[in-house]
Amino acid sequence: MGDFIRFLASDCTLTLKEVEALFKALDESFSFIIDPSAPTHCEVFFGSEVLAAIEINRAEEDIFEEDIEALIEDVTALDEPRKAAVLSGLRSARWMLAMELFSEGHTAYDRIDQVWDMLFERCGGLLQIDDEGFYDIDGEVLSLE
Repeated sequence: MGDFIRFLASDCTLTLKEVEALFKALDESFSFIIDPSAPTHCEVFFGSEVLAAIEINRAEEDIFEEDIEALIEDVTALDEPRKAAVLSGLRSARWMLAMELFSEGHTAYDRIDQVWDMLFERCGGLLQIDDEGFYDIDGEVLSLE
């Protein structure tokens, strides 16, 4: 099992095919293998190496609500004045790209990292990295380290 990264937005409706196009805009060596039985889930390849798994979740889905509730609970427990902005972003989120980064993805993270900037420009929102913190388009909003 790898580390999780979540991109959350209130006004984004990108599909996996559209997210794949963002990756391919960075490098044609990226490809997504979409699970036909779960069309919102895929594995992300760079050449022949699998870097990550991605799932698109929306506000009306149980997994989305469970993730948001858990994140809100974690942030609420912090004694940090900047948590209000994060809580606001979490409460308004309606779309989530959840990525499980595999060990090969850690090695090639500099390739993946550029996608977050593209998502910020297209969707606004928050980036959450497990055990690290929350980021917006301007940088770190709330550190968990």
